[in-house]
Formats: sequence, structure tokens, C-alpha cells
Amino acid sequence: MMEIEHKFIINPDILFTMYPNLKPKFLNIQGYLQTSEPEISQMRIGILTFDGHTLPASQKEVSVINIKGKRVGASRAEFEIPCDMEKAQKLLEITSKTIRKYRYHFWYEGLTWFADEYLGNNEGLWIAEVEIPSEDFEFKVPEFVIKDVTEDERYYNKNLVNNPYCKWKEEVQ
Repeated sequence: MMEIEHKFIINPDILFTMYPNLKPKFLNIQGYLQTSEPEISQMRIGILTFDGHTLPASQKEVSVINIKGKRVGASRAEFEIPCDMEKAQKLLEITSKTIRKYRYHFWYEGLTWFADEYLGNNEGLWIAEVEIPSEDFEFKVPEFVIKDVTEDERYYNKNLVNNPYCKWKEEVQ
């Protein structure tokens, strides 16, 4: 499957002004696993914990193995494989390279957008993503966007685990 995605630094104050009732859809814990395959950009295990008020207990947590290929512009191959929760938790235990973030989900100008509020060593970083159907697809950028970071590798989750935002945020402000 091909993912065509744009990433942006955002101002959460403006986001919440536009969407005053916006709540996180889930807490996302991602653990990054080493790979030396040249065509694999990242391999991660993720556990998503959803809002307990809206789902039955059996559907509150989901785990998935995610493999992404090398990025070319805004495009890259992406594969998601469901994973047993117990196995996912064991995989997360063997890696020290984890990211924790709240993910928000909303629509803007007919497209689904996601905003990530990073926690821990990446606290203070807010990134929005939008997936589009083709590289040449034109879309309107919302008012809460500060900067396009689609091709800035510092903002890739796989790099934030090794070089967290707290170490370099002054450089970009």
C-alpha cells in the first residue's frame, strides 16, 4: 500500500480555537525496532489505547506492526499487520526507543487530518498530518499550520526517538 502524507508543525491554540470540542482519539505508544534492510525506513510496534467512554472493554486497545519504506517526496510504501496484544507488549519491552503521543482526528476541507501531541522528551511538539490520494493533489492548508516539515527528517518519529525534540527545539523557534 502506498502512503502519500504531508506533515506540518502546528499551533495547538489555533487548532483548539477552530475545533473547541476536539479530544484525543487515542494514546499511541510506538516502539521502534532496528532494521538494516536498505528499502525499509522504519519498523515499529504500536499500541493504541482508545477513549474508554466510547468503546466496549474488548475494543479499547489495538496493537499493530507497521513497516514503512523509504520516502520519495511525500510518498512511501506502508504495511500494517495486526498483532496479538500480549506479543506487542513483549516487543515494546525489548526496545528502549519509544514515542508516546496523543492523536487527534478531525476533518478539514473534505480531508481527514491527524494532530499528534507528543509526550515525554518530545513534549511541546505538535505535528499534523494529512494523507492525500496523489502527489499532485492540491489541498488547502489550515490556519493552525506553522511550517511544512514533510521532508525534514528531524520530525520523523523514528528520528525523534534518537534525537528528541527537547534537545533541539530552541534551534527551530
